[in-house]
Amino acid sequence: MDDNHENRLRDIALDIKLNSKTPLSTGQQNQNLRKHIFDTDSLVVDISRNYLNSNIFRDLIKLATKLKINKSIEDLFTNKYISTTESKKVSHIYLRNKQNLNKTLEKNIKLYEDIIKGKLRSKTSEKFAYIIYVGIGGSLIGPKILSESLKDYHTKSFKCFYVSSADYSEIDDALKNCELDKTLFIFASKSFTTKEVLMNLSHIKSKYIPKKSLKDVMKSNFLAITANANNAKKEGFASSKIISFSKNIPGRFSLTSPISLPVLFEIGKKNYLNFFKGINQMDNHVRASNYKNNIPLILALISIWNINFLDKKVLSICPYNFRLRNIVDHLQQQEMESNGKSFDKEGKRIYFSTSPIVFGQRGSECQHSFFQMIHQGAADLSIDFIGVIDKNIPEASKFLLSNMIAQADLCFSGKKNKPAYKTINHGTPNNIILMKDLSPKSMGMLLSLYEHKFFLEGLLWNINSFDQWGVEQGKILAKKIQSSLNKKLKDTDSLVSVVRNFFN
Repeated sequence: MDDNHENRLRDIALDIKLNSKTPLSTGQQNQNLRKHIFDTDSLVVDISRNYLNSNIFRDLIKLATKLKINKSIEDLFTNKYISTTESKKVSHIYLRNKQNLNKTLEKNIKLYEDIIKGKLRSKTSEKFAYIIYVGIGGSLIGPKILSESLKDYHTKSFKCFYVSSADYSEIDDALKNCELDKTLFIFASKSFTTKEVLMNLSHIKSKYIPKKSLKDVMKSNFLAITANANNAKKEGFASSKIISFSKNIPGRFSLTSPISLPVLFEIGKKNYLNFFKGINQMDNHVRASNYKNNIPLILALISIWNINFLDKKVLSICPYNFRLRNIVDHLQQQEMESNGKSFDKEGKRIYFSTSPIVFGQRGSECQHSFFQMIHQGAADLSIDFIGVIDKNIPEASKFLLSNMIAQADLCFSGKKNKPAYKTINHGTPNNIILMKDLSPKSMGMLLSLYEHKFFLEGLLWNINSFDQWGVEQGKILAKKIQSSLNKKLKDTDSLVSVVRNFFN
């Protein structure tokens, strides 16, 4: 990293913070940035409401150049990128390139067609009409939000329920809406040791499946999606009903693996393939574009500028569309689990901020909630607005987009009012990502854009975006505590003993 570039950025950032410099208007920004709106096939990205001008943008690009980001991008695409703390390759991008992807899609689509045509049926020879999909974290959030986003493309051939909670009320509630003889159960876990998944599996076996027919039911009505087929077999899954994927695919980036299978059942073959076209189109953009036109890289650099120079360490994501209402859950996990790190790739402690705290809510509900804090509170943050052009409901779409743009303008430019207590804060930087429609292809592009942004942030911070040792340690400790809850021990002055006493 060139100290001159970094020091220049720090000086500019300090000047902005000390002098509470009024943000440039959109018109002024347009004069200073050669390009502030990036238009792709399905997305429009507007970065004009940021503390950016041509000099700042140039220095940010030079940071990426000095770090040789392009080499790491190429390594990711050619299956040469290594998760150093895990000593394994990171293969999700490589395995969704055309040749490898076709193999995965062919298997998924063949299974889908065999089931929809009735070649594969339930134990009682019924055609499947319901799907219970059980997973958690990366095995569930991605498929669930994709399903919700593309509800207008559901074929209604299957009614699908997504279950993650170890509280059995969720699975019980879902099964109240299903006919068991027509239900296909899909259990997704990369390791197939995930406790929440196995608890739901055990609950279904014991409560809903007669013991004498369990083996036959599992052969016909149960599928496993995993990177560890042996563990699935130990749980009673037939080899022919285990769908495997590579251990080198990180769980939170596994949506383009067989993890997306339930969405195929909901939206059908054509729409499913169009989703992957969108994924591939954004992948190709990242690989082929120069730094000044690489949209995920530009968003990553803006993120570093906001977090590490302007001290805006919170990111709010606000999708102005009902179908996208839970996309924040997916993006929150990908960002915070990937980049919530305080050690670099060489294992050295770092003393600067990495992942922002990510939260959000759909618009325009967010305006009636935390936007008061943004407009007049003391918190420093940045915002990603996501809008959708919906020509099927033009008046509603125009209303939502008008509100979104108004909020984006007001957050950045502020407004002086009299009396003073009516004054609106200025200087909340934000990006607008506008989807030209809410289609399988545009969703593929949007989700791929954010995946690449989070990876590129990790490169800029020199951290490993693909491990999650904090998550793993939490599981270990929970297992120890649960074990102690099942033992008769002398009372101690702790919450664990209080909880234990309720069960004894």
